[in-house]
Amino acid sequence: MYSFGTEYGWVTETPAYHAWERGLFMAGYVAAALGVALLEPVLSEAGATILPRLVATAFPMATVVVLVMEALSFVGAGAPAALVVLAVLLLFGAEVLLGGALLVIRLVPAWIGWATVAWNVAWPVVLAVVSPGDPYYPVLHAIPLLVIGIPLVRRAG
Repeated sequence: MYSFGTEYGWVTETPAYHAWERGLFMAGYVAAALGVALLEPVLSEAGATILPRLVATAFPMATVVVLVMEALSFVGAGAPAALVVLAVLLLFGAEVLLGGALLVIRLVPAWIGWATVAWNVAWPVVLAVVSPGDPYYPVLHAIPLLVIGIPLVRRAG
C-alpha cells in the first residue's frame, strides 16, 4: 500500500485508504515495540545487562514518536520535519542497540547482530545523501527485525 498504491496510480487516495495505510504502519510499530520489550528478559538472562534495558527503553520511545508523527496525518497536519528526523534517528538508534545486545549474548548468529548494527548505522547516512527531505522509509526499520525474528521463531519451534 505504502508507495505503490497512490504513487503509481493503482489506487486513489481516499480517507479510508489513508486510514488503513497509516493504521497498519502504526500497528506494526506497536507490535515491534512489544516484541522488543518481550525480548528484554531473554537478553538479560543470557548475560547482557545494560543493552537490553536500553533497547527496551529506546524502541518503545521511538515507537511513541512515530505514533505521534503518524497520528498528525489523521488530523490533516503533516508531521514537522524535525519530528520525522527524530523518529527515524530514534528507530535506527534503538536497532543499533538491539544489534549490539545480540552480539553480546549470541542468541542468534553473530552475522545477524553485525548486519543489524551495520544496516542501522549505514542507512541514516545514505538517507541524508539520497533523500534529505524525506528520511522516513518504514520498511528500512522492519527488515532487521524480520531478520532477527526468523531464527528466534525457528529456535522456539
